[in-house]
Amino acid sequence: MTSPTSSPTATTTRHPGGPTEPDRTGAVRRALRSPTILLGVLGPLVSYEVLTTMGVAPLPALAYGTAFPFAGIVIEFVRRRRLDVVNAMSLAAIVVGLAGGLVFDSARFLLIKDSIITATVGLAFLGSVAVGRPLLLLVTRRLRGPAVDVLWAADHGFRRYLRTLTLVWGAACVLEATLRIGLAWVLDPGTQMVVGTALSLAVFGATAAWTLRRRTARLGAGPAALPATTATTTGGTR
Repeated sequence: MTSPTSSPTATTTRHPGGPTEPDRTGAVRRALRSPTILLGVLGPLVSYEVLTTMGVAPLPALAYGTAFPFAGIVIEFVRRRRLDVVNAMSLAAIVVGLAGGLVFDSARFLLIKDSIITATVGLAFLGSVAVGRPLLLLVTRRLRGPAVDVLWAADHGFRRYLRTLTLVWGAACVLEATLRIGLAWVLDPGTQMVVGTALSLAVFGATAAWTLRRRTARLGAGPAALPATTATTTGGTR
């Protein structure tokens, strides 16, 4: 965070459109305290243990547990007045998982519902790199505006950076989904829920930490700010 007397030019050069370290830390804390995380992760775990202890079969216990992540999505929607991509995918996973679990009478299908969505997202990330338009470019454009297209066209390092991040996150999603689906066939539902959650935290936590290190290294290298003349001439598009 810069002081009021700090040079705006230096700030723009080192942090072109990106959040500061306190901003990122605060965002992580808010995410961990969000209803989507608290209800979506802890709710199903606790409800499954309570219900199965009371004698409820695994399939209905898992089905009842989906009420918690659904409630989290509803709360986030009411608070933000919009359904973001993550919550939309979570809602789709709940619907698909419930329908598949009840139709096939399979608790295992309910366990792997999130992994199906995760694998789909991972494959989309990998495919976007293959066609030359990494999905993280779209995310970055949404956060920083059309000027990102100018940087994409002019800066080879920026293109390599976004391609690498998209590849790594795509691979992480596919890996996590594959491991969780495999575990669902060898572990009982209760153990799978605990082990699967720990596995997700490990894989995505490590990927997020790696991403922050890469971003810090890129900012430390002093990437050039977008030239105002270039942005004006091109109109921020390509």
